[in-house]
Amino acid sequence: MATQARQFSFQMPSPAHTNLLLTAIRQFLQSCPLATSPIRDTQPHLNPNERVGTILLPLWRQTPLVNTHNPHWQAFLELLRTLRPYLIECSRAMRSTAPYAYDCALRIYQDQLFGGDQANAIPQITAENCFQTLRLSANMALAPHLLNTSHPSFWAVVAAVGPFDYGDVLLPDLGEWYQVGTHGVGRGRTENILAVRTALNVQSVPFVGERYQLEFCLP
Repeated sequence: MATQARQFSFQMPSPAHTNLLLTAIRQFLQSCPLATSPIRDTQPHLNPNERVGTILLPLWRQTPLVNTHNPHWQAFLELLRTLRPYLIECSRAMRSTAPYAYDCALRIYQDQLFGGDQANAIPQITAENCFQTLRLSANMALAPHLLNTSHPSFWAVVAAVGPFDYGDVLLPDLGEWYQVGTHGVGRGRTENILAVRTALNVQSVPFVGERYQLEFCLP
């Protein structure tokens, strides 16, 4: 049977970089509106000031929501800068799991870049990035659902950022359970990510703390 899901682990450049990423996410969400997810949220929300919701972010080309004229543009660029380790490691995970899909994604990017309006291109933090969009979801534990984006996509990589406990990812179609996010301490501290086919239902279970889910989607 072909691979449908595969977990990877990597280490951030430093614990300080993890804190910088968390700060960049928080600052970006202060200025950018979040949408309510149509998927049932099973996470209890006891803090009325907690940011809850989801937003789809472009990684290749500017959109009406994310562009140089928006007040959150600089915060978005800072978010991308601090996301560089994730963009690199998630791309490498995709290249290892589905090399043909990875190569196709890079060719699609080159076709879009040189066949369109380059003025609207988003500055690339790394040449290894194979993902067209990123869905950022704040403090939700969503019931089983298919990962969705603005374009056809057969593969995605799921990650989670923040100080939280529990909050694992369940693939009910396979009966499999994966830990995502930061695990361990000191030199043994790793970030766990999950490459998964978008044809599979994905569920995030309730957690304690602050949790931001990242879904990087191939074109």
